[in-house]
Amino acid sequence: MAVYFLHVRDGLEVTRDQDGSTLGDLQAARKLAIESARQMMSEAVYHGNCIGLERTFEIEDDMGKLLLSVPFRDAIVFSEAE
Repeated sequence: MAVYFLHVRDGLEVTRDQDGSTLGDLQAARKLAIESARQMMSEAVYHGNCIGLERTFEIEDDMGKLLLSVPFRDAIVFSEAE
């Protein structure tokens, strides 16, 4: 188990995850980022706010090393219009 920090980047602004999450691996951290992005966007839709597709989760390890960036767009399944 390792501690991963999921910071949210919105343009130049970064909201830092102060607590981190203890997870099995980087794939689990990516899954948590996708689930969190979906939750944040659904809350925004519910309240009539911008969903922020340009935002990104930046996943760091406990040493502050950037391991992965997960765009909020990855949390949405787009389909072709028929």
